[in-house]
Amino acid sequence: WTASAAGAAGPRPGFVLPESEVYLNHAWTAERTPLLGLRYADAKSGKTWMQGTAGWIKPAGRGRIVYLMPGHSVLDFENPVYVRIVVNAVIFKP
Repeated sequence: WTASAAGAAGPRPGFVLPESEVYLNHAWTAERTPLLGLRYADAKSGKTWMQGTAGWIKPAGRGRIVYLMPGHSVLDFENPVYVRIVVNAVIFKP
């Protein structure tokens, strides 16, 4: 799939994670700040899915939860862009 982020400055360039799993149609039950969207082309059906829920952050107690959909394949962590996103999530200080 291809990931990108959209913020106040508009869409950002994407990157490709060819072996990562995709979870479609997330339904949020509480407020979250989106960090990462996705575009997934299903080769079998020919359908393309796009959604803004591939990564997000939300307050939780005295901390924060950061959710990142990618990371189910070792190849995801060979992509320097995705590695930077994971490191940023770990070292993030509001």
